[in-house]
Amino acid sequence: MDFIYVMLVGSMIFFSLHLANRNKRFIPYIYAVSTIFGIFGISVFVVLAVDVIRGLVDNSTCNFIFI
Repeated sequence: MDFIYVMLVGSMIFFSLHLANRNKRFIPYIYAVSTIFGIFGISVFVVLAVDVIRGLVDNSTCNFIFI
């Protein structure tokens, strides 16, 4: 997942440096990359929310022993 983020950000920087912002190839690419970032962000939010809810519902206590 981190590799995908790095490749998307790197390609976004590369295209923004080498293409004008009104280029016909640049605009659809930026929309696609921002959509992928949004989908990844929503999926991470859902996973974290489910994890928090499971942690609150679970009856176990967090007993950490520090030595």
